[in-house]
Formats: sequence, C-alpha cells, structure tokens
Amino acid sequence: MTVIIASGKPKCWDKTVETVPTKASDVYTGTFHRLCRDYTKHFLTTETVLILSPYYGLVELDKVLTETYDVRFNASGINKNTIQASQLKAQWLKLKEPEQSIYLFGGEKFIKVVKAFMTEDEANRVEYPLVGLGGIGYMQQKMKLSLLANEPFHNTKDKMM
Repeated sequence: MTVIIASGKPKCWDKTVETVPTKASDVYTGTFHRLCRDYTKHFLTTETVLILSPYYGLVELDKVLTETYDVRFNASGINKNTIQASQLKAQWLKLKEPEQSIYLFGGEKFIKVVKAFMTEDEANRVEYPLVGLGGIGYMQQKMKLSLLANEPFHNTKDKMM
C-alpha cells in the first residue's frame, strides 16, 4: 500500500531564523498534515508513506530536506512555480509500490497533480478519502472524529476519478 499525504504550508523552519537540514517527517508541522499522518498511521498499514510537496515532489519520510519554500499547487494542479510533472514522474517510478492500493490524503486539487505523474491505470486506482468533504476544516474534523471514535472512514468513500 502507498499513502501520499499533502505537505501543507506550515514547516518547522517557520519559527526559526536558520534553516537546518531536517527529516521530512519532522518538517511539516501544520494541523492538516499532522492529522493525515496520525490517521494513516492509526488506520492504514503502509509499506510506503510519501509526502507530496509542491517544491520537493514526492518525499519519503526519512529524506532530509535542506531548504524552506513558499510554493503551492493551485486549483489547476502543477504550475510554473512548482515541481514539474516530468520530475514527479521520475520520482514516482522510483518510489511506487507495484500493483498496490494507493491513497492520497489531500483536497480536490491533488487529483490533477496525481493525473500528471501517474499512469492512467494508477491514477484510476487512487482513493481520495478527503475529497468531497468540503474545505480543510471539514477534512480535519472528519479525521479528528474518526481518530477519537477509533472508526476509519477511508474505506467507505467512493473512489473519485
């Protein structure tokens, strides 16, 4: 199983003067990202967890990141300021688990990003448990309540294409 989690804007370096090399697992500090990580760790047994960063691309949790950034995927997905589809494709080829389930924890804009770097077959297999819930507040609430009740919701959502 592969789980891809949106990076989010807040980073550990936002509160420091100096940017020091830090493992990706410790870089992203926002509530949304942390809830996604907590949810997937609690409910999904995963061989591969990747963070999808608009600057670094697909990042393994133990990869050391060396610089901060202020770049976002927009409603159109990839743009001139983000990592490009060709780079994401190369990363995906190295990191993907063949013929495994794929979950992406992020909003609707990530559907376009995924379609830019995965094959059509892979993109059609991706499950987006948070898409369709509304804004980030609703997504966070869904994950918080699910964790508190110890009841997963990811297997009850229809796959979005």
